[in-house]
Amino acid sequence: MSPISPEGLVVEARDIEADAQLQRRASGLIGGLVTNNEFEVEQVDVVGDVQSNVPRNLSEALEAARDGDEVALEMVRSNVTTDYFERAYKSGFVSEVTLSRRPNGDIEQYGQSIEDVHMNSLRFLGNEKLIDRAKVETLNSVRDRHYVNSGLLKDNARVTFSLVHDQMDDEEASEVGFFVHTRSISIQVMTEREDGEIIVQSAFVAGRENLSSEIFDRSAVIRLAEKLGVDYSDCGSEDILGRPLVVNKSMIPNLSLSIVEMFDVAATEVTGRDKFFGRDTDSDHDKDYLEKMKESQKLTSSMKENIDSVVSELVNFRADTPLQATEKLAELNDKLLKERIVVDESIDARVLGVETAYHVNHARAILSSNVLAREQQHRQLQILQRKINLGNSSSCPGGAGGNKTDELSDIFDLASTLVDNQDESDSESLEDCEFVSKECPKCGEKNVKTECKDGVYYGACGCASE
Repeated sequence: MSPISPEGLVVEARDIEADAQLQRRASGLIGGLVTNNEFEVEQVDVVGDVQSNVPRNLSEALEAARDGDEVALEMVRSNVTTDYFERAYKSGFVSEVTLSRRPNGDIEQYGQSIEDVHMNSLRFLGNEKLIDRAKVETLNSVRDRHYVNSGLLKDNARVTFSLVHDQMDDEEASEVGFFVHTRSISIQVMTEREDGEIIVQSAFVAGRENLSSEIFDRSAVIRLAEKLGVDYSDCGSEDILGRPLVVNKSMIPNLSLSIVEMFDVAATEVTGRDKFFGRDTDSDHDKDYLEKMKESQKLTSSMKENIDSVVSELVNFRADTPLQATEKLAELNDKLLKERIVVDESIDARVLGVETAYHVNHARAILSSNVLAREQQHRQLQILQRKINLGNSSSCPGGAGGNKTDELSDIFDLASTLVDNQDESDSESLEDCEFVSKECPKCGEKNVKTECKDGVYYGACGCASE
């Protein structure tokens, strides 16, 4: 492999000498036929011994965890944690995971090969556009394996940009799991620390302010790449994903946070509005990227008991197929999110859909006010929780805010319990009322006076629920 010279601190993956060989290896790994939307995958070109007792997917990890395998249990916990936070936080969130290296050179997280993660996606995806994306991600995982084993990531970092698929309209993109309201982008950075630890950071930024705003995701990434000397001007979302950058770490001292800051500069230039993690912000706002990462870490830590509870229930679930295990994970995390979304205002109310966001805003307003008597709070929150439970969440295709008093949290917990025990035939309706929504689910205007009349929400901004 040709090294990255001081004059060329940024290199495209495709321009690295070994890339043609890596593309052939990825094609060989995929190399199968699509039958009933499943890929028959032939594993080829594996160096060294394969660890046959290592779980290849979540279903096998659940079985091993029930038998007391601690590594498998950590693999389950990692899957639950990643899924929940990708489900709950679509921008302004940064995560970091540690990877390890097998004797045969494979890169793994808690026993699961990173290549296997993407190969499993190929087996179960039904959308052709997402299948094509999974093929690109498989190629990138093959590249990552080579970068780590060649030592390239000691002084450099691999950077990828995963955008909403630009060949999908909002309806299709939403159906397959993209968060279209802000067209969230995942900026991923992989590198090796001085102690030999391999890490992957994922930072989530917005690609537009709201559904009615200008879309700038692709144009901002193109502008960012241009500043790094890379031409993405003729690239769509999938081309950008398939053309990772290898960046010398001297250019990005804070790794993913440095890239996010570059993205914000580019997005500000493109839109003419000051950006922080892709969202509009006041020009005098203190853009503390390191503090934002600390906030993400605190959110992750604060959810430990909730995550452990999901892990415990998931491990006790006996899945007959990998798909059943994944579906159960989604079901449990979706339930957890719906339990948390009212009391945790750090979660974007729209992650369950625009219509559900109106109910979330209403419930949050009830909890933050003392206008209603406690009994009325219970009754209204019962109705709202039942409506919130009809919303749909999603993780990426392919945390407790702690800002409520214990008393308010207890009120909401009681309402949630009553919902579980209440006859669904109860047709009691919401009372007509007025409250202030911190953000309109449709246009994004802040602190909007909102009227609930006959179960329909009308905002002073001009927007209304359906």
